[in-house]
Amino acid sequence: MRSQSESRTRKDRRELLELEAIKKLLVLQLLNADIQAVSIAKLLDMDKTAFSKMFPARELLAKHKRKR
Repeated sequence: MRSQSESRTRKDRRELLELEAIKKLLVLQLLNADIQAVSIAKLLDMDKTAFSKMFPARELLAKHKRKR
């Protein structure tokens, strides 16, 4: 039987994953609106390199434009 703290930890992890997914979708929406990746990284207080690894803007936008 799981303890309450284990159940809470699992729920917290699921919630964190959901919030991260929402954040990624919002960032993709900003990129799609032609907001520069450097500006978004700065707003998120992220290093440009880390941002580029997490959101490879050119690749993501190229895939999006091909689908249109």
